[in-house]
Order: sequence, then structure tokens, then C-alpha cells
Amino acid sequence: AEALGMTATLNPFLHPDNPSGIGHVWRGGLNFTGPTLDTFFTNYTAYMTSMADLAVAGGADRMLIGSEMVALTGNSSAEAYWRSLITAVDGIFGGTISYAANHTEYAGVPFWDALDEVGVDAYFGLASSAQASGVGNPSVATITANWAPHLATLKSFGLGEGKPIVLTEWGCVPQDLTTVEPWNWDPNATPDPLEQLNAYQATVTATDLTGDWLGGINFWHWSMPGNDGSAFHLTPASLPGQFLKSYLIPEPGSFVIFSGLTLLLSRRKSRNRNRGNLGG
Repeated sequence: AEALGMTATLNPFLHPDNPSGIGHVWRGGLNFTGPTLDTFFTNYTAYMTSMADLAVAGGADRMLIGSEMVALTGNSSAEAYWRSLITAVDGIFGGTISYAANHTEYAGVPFWDALDEVGVDAYFGLASSAQASGVGNPSVATITANWAPHLATLKSFGLGEGKPIVLTEWGCVPQDLTTVEPWNWDPNATPDPLEQLNAYQATVTATDLTGDWLGGINFWHWSMPGNDGSAFHLTPASLPGQFLKSYLIPEPGSFVIFSGLTLLLSRRKSRNRNRGNLGG
């Protein structure tokens, strides 16, 4: 990655074990109280500090300390634990540190002041069912326009926090109605790779040259061994893959490819470790 002038981000995921399999219990619903909360964060901090060691050893530029842990970021009793975790990771890893909040969660995360960036898994609805129904719908123009209010809200929030916004995840699947619920891995039985392509083109169009408030987009996700069974995965031969391969990046640092569960690749961009400044 470094030889290609790119940067790497380590994004460790917590996936609850469940008899039905990974993904059948969402980590966003995990919550604990009393001694169990203390036990959880003791173990979780040990895990994240070991990941920080890995990030240092691998020369990563960015690390995320969690992803979509909605109930635990909303638990007022857990805030001190989160802040202690951030301090522990920061004592090991000298790169950019953030957290990947769900798009319904980010406004309530209480510890952005302790991080370098506001991370958002940005699976906002980008079309109504009427707009998206039928192969090839909605158009690039419609999706681009529907991004506008979400981006305006994110920009305002980031400026209020004094932090750049990074879309720590965004993607959709090659099925009809995917723009209605981009987070949904199976929104419809009808294949619609054109709707997926339109969504990728519109997302790049809507976010291009928006300014330093937007630090990057992490597309979920590039195909690699272990994740090629996911409906979200992109290959060089897929329509979004062909588009992304041919796309010329006009603004260095504005574009990130999310590759699998743990690796983010982006154009190299200098970072600013002063957490009080926008544009890190």
C-alpha cells in the first residue's frame, strides 16, 4: 500500500457469536450493566490494545476503536470506559484514531472530543421505494440530489465538533431497491447491478470536492479471500469496480476503498494529531 502511495486503516470488528451464525446478532444491540459492564470493557480494552500493537507493527495510519456499538455508546455508565479505552489505544498507536458510528448513532456518541475524526457508517436511505423500483432506477441525478441533505447534516455536525467527517463505511448491493436501504444485504430478489452502479457514481459525484470537512469514504467492500460470499463485495469486473478503476481522483485524500473487514486503503494524506483542529 505504501509503495502505491496509499494508507492503511485497521478496523477491528466485534461480531457476537450466535448459534444462527455471524451477523444474526448485531453488535449494536450489545449492552451491559454493573460488574458485567466492567468485565466487558476489561476484555474489550485488552483486545483493542493488542490491535493497537498490531497497527503499530504493520505501519497502519489510522485505527478505529469500535464499529456500530450503538447501545454501548448510548449507555451513560459506559462513557468513562470508552474514554479510558481511547487513552490506552492512544498511548500505543500514534496514528489517527476514530470510531465507526452507525448513521443513526453518530449524533449521540459522547466521546468525539477525544478522537481525531468523526466516523460514520453512512447507510442513509438514498431513494424512496417509488424512485428505486425497477431495474436501473433511481438515476444518478436522483441519488446525487438525495445525498445532499445527509451531507449537509454531516458537515454541520463535523464543524460543530471541530473534526473532519469520515464515512467509515458506505456501500450497497446489486439488487433492486438497494438505494432505499443500502445497509440491507438482501433488499429484493430482482438483480439490479445498474442501480448499484448508479449509487456508486452518485456517491462519488455528491462527495467530490466538498472540502476538508469530509476526510474520506470507505467503500464496503472490495473482494478479498474470506468476504467474497458477501453480497456487498466488489471485484474489478463488477460495474462499480470498473467505474472505480477508471475514476481519476481530483482531490488527494478524498477517496478511500474499504477492503474486507480490516483494511482500508486511501490516497496518502498528511494527518494532524491536534484533536482540536478540523482537517486532520
